[in-house]
Amino acid sequence: MFCRADIISITLLKKTLQNFSDVLGLQANETKSSIYVVGVTQEVKNDILTLLGFDEGTLPFKYLGGPLSTKK
Repeated sequence: MFCRADIISITLLKKTLQNFSDVLGLQANETKSSIYVVGVTQEVKNDILTLLGFDEGTLPFKYLGGPLSTKK
């Protein structure tokens, strides 16, 4: 999912994820999920990471155990 890197947008994203969980009974696995934040100060990034509870990801990242690549 993508959203603006501001506290209001992140709060709405968190509420959306919670609503999804409440309705379907599924949850994002915090140990297997990462968040990628760009274009903000370190303070805002820390606030976002704390609010959502996910670790910060780095690029390139792995998908299903393998590196995600544009090469075929």
